[in-house]
Amino acid sequence: MKRAGYKAAGFLLAVAGAVLLNGCAIIALPGAAGAVGSTRSNSEWKGYPKYDVDPQVIYRIDDHRYVTMENYLDCKFANYVSGNQEVYYHHDRLGITTRLGTNRTAYQGKLIIDAPAGKNLAFPGSPWGVCTYGDKGCSVYIAYSADSGRTWNGLQYMHYAKSPAETRDYAVVVTDDALYIRHRDADPIKYPMGSQWNSAWGPGLGNQDFGSRLRAAMTAARQQDIPQEAIDDEGRYYDQLPLEERDAAMRRLSIFKRQVMATVPASRIPPEAHTPSGMDRLVCDPTITPRGVTYSKPAYSR
Repeated sequence: MKRAGYKAAGFLLAVAGAVLLNGCAIIALPGAAGAVGSTRSNSEWKGYPKYDVDPQVIYRIDDHRYVTMENYLDCKFANYVSGNQEVYYHHDRLGITTRLGTNRTAYQGKLIIDAPAGKNLAFPGSPWGVCTYGDKGCSVYIAYSADSGRTWNGLQYMHYAKSPAETRDYAVVVTDDALYIRHRDADPIKYPMGSQWNSAWGPGLGNQDFGSRLRAAMTAARQQDIPQEAIDDEGRYYDQLPLEERDAAMRRLSIFKRQVMATVPASRIPPEAHTPSGMDRLVCDPTITPRGVTYSKPAYSR
């Protein structure tokens, strides 16, 4: 089966950490190990490991769409040595197998894909490796596709993240018309999704739904002391004002925005949304282990 290439979007899609287990069945697929990942470099570095291990399904949408993990040591993913997993999305009926990248196995929150049309997909990442050291952390992205998994782009959903455990507070839900992201008990963020949309994140995804509805409501309720330019591009409007007028303008717009915001309904995740397989989290079977490992080094390090 031909594997489609990953469409880069100028971001790093990387994950690590322990994977949650639940009651869903694990399916071990026949075949050799997948592609090679990366490992920590030191004076005793053996090279990039390639594990002789059966791929396993870590998330299943239905009987013909699923995500596999390959080239892995175990289900711990605790460091660079074991953090070489390759992750692939499969659509058997369309003959699609797309590489999602390395270390995309430690998302611990909810993931629901309920898009019967079969176009919209999402697979969240998690902090790993260098993100877990120091105080700054990393930005973390959700890989999303609006063309049945043929091409993928990335949407940032975490900032300054340092631990895979932080993903437990998230829920990601995909439907035929939107991608929802909820953090803890906050109102979810909704992004319109489909081939007709486009945004700074790439094709297939629109801008935040609430922000668009808020701007429309502000335009409808606009008073004479609130210029339309301030609603369309707040930052640019302020930059054009003399400094002595800027503070007063910001206060007026802030008060007006809060008043209108109270009238705009928050986005809601459809309560009936569910993955056809019944899965809502990633899984990993720790009983599937490598039969062996080989190492390879790039020519410049030999």
